[in-house]
Amino acid sequence: MAANVVRLGAPGAPPREAPATGPLASPGVARLVGFVPLAMFGALQWGALLTPKAQGRMLLGVVAAAGAGGLLLVTGRDRRHAVRAAGAVAATLGVIVLTLLIAGVPVRLLGPRNWDELASGLAQGIESLPAITVPYRGIDEWVRIALIGIGVALTGLAALIAFWPRPQARTPGRSLPAAIVLSALFTIPIVEHGPTDAMFGSPQDPRTADYVEGRFG
Repeated sequence: MAANVVRLGAPGAPPREAPATGPLASPGVARLVGFVPLAMFGALQWGALLTPKAQGRMLLGVVAAAGAGGLLLVTGRDRRHAVRAAGAVAATLGVIVLTLLIAGVPVRLLGPRNWDELASGLAQGIESLPAITVPYRGIDEWVRIALIGIGVALTGLAALIAFWPRPQARTPGRSLPAAIVLSALFTIPIVEHGPTDAMFGSPQDPRTADYVEGRFG
């Protein structure tokens, strides 16, 4: 687009170009701005699957996911493959470790010597999920860890998909798959609690996916 020329000053003075205009933010930054409120909305719905509610922990998961997305945006623009690879590895490992910590896994279980106990506990919690009722009021810590961990993991996975580096593309990541993963944060609680939110209607209502894609894509 040709720049507009504005003549200012005394007659005969050389023309001065008006400041160039363009998008206020890069597509990646704009996507991150759209990602955070949608992730927060879904996190609050997921946190209500437990009593007492785990919304605080779920919001910490959103912060971790946004941090991973920001790291991918920064390193993904670098022309050096090693920098992009390091950023991707750091973001992925960060999401995994923070998911476990935010879910409530004891720090001692993160050591390699205790991975068997960690795997056993997570398997126990996940296997118990089909038999529980929500909001979950039980005292089984592994069930609570599994519930929170799945929600935080969905948030982190959505961020990794949305902001994964694509050097040859104008925008990072894939918006539609990320939106589908992110929508699970509030469609699953709707299925469990029942379609009480009039804005979205029933969980199968296509308006739910249309809303997410319109805001996030």
